[in-house]
Amino acid sequence: MVKLWTDMSVQERNGKKAAKHQQFLDAATRIFSERGFQETKVLDIVNEVKSGQGTFYYHFKDKQDIFTSL
Repeated sequence: MVKLWTDMSVQERNGKKAAKHQQFLDAATRIFSERGFQETKVLDIVNEVKSGQGTFYYHFKDKQDIFTSL
């Protein structure tokens, strides 16, 4: 059975949001340390997390925002 978004509790959704947010932070940390801020693209972070750019921008305003969050 496929679990629909509406079937999830608020706690489950919040937990998934927090986990995805942390995945972006972890990926950004690795990529920024390897390539530096200037050479890192949002797409690099998104690809590392295997997510969509829309999801990235749901969590962060831009590349500077994720960098500042770190």
